Amino acid sequence: MSMVILLDAGPLGLITNPKASQETRECNQWLESLAVKGILVKIPEIADFEVRRELLRADKFKGIERLNDLQKYLDYVPLTTQTAHDLDLLKRRTWLSLLPWSFSTRLIMIKFGT
Repeated sequence: MSMVILLDAGPLGLITNPKASQETRECNQWLESLAVKGILVKIPEIADFEVRRELLRADKFKGIERLNDLQKYLDYVPLTTQTAHDLDLLKRRTWLSLLPWSFSTRLIMIKFGT
């Protein structure tokens, strides 16, 4: 069984943020460590939409470039009605079990059989 991590808008926003802060550095290091371990990381299209909408609203074009560049390295989970329902359930379970919040607790991790 292999692990697949789906990025929510929170960590996706941190990863695409061009301004270096302790939190953005930690999030990017975490993402790199997953790649080294061979763990698949995917972006749900709804998370891309949420981050992209905010970046466009705030005229943050470097963030949009970084989000576009991320598509070269990570796969996307298409937005279908079933995917949206599944993500809603996973988010609810994650939110209930992972408080207080930090960048690492804004992640939804699920295992898929291979």
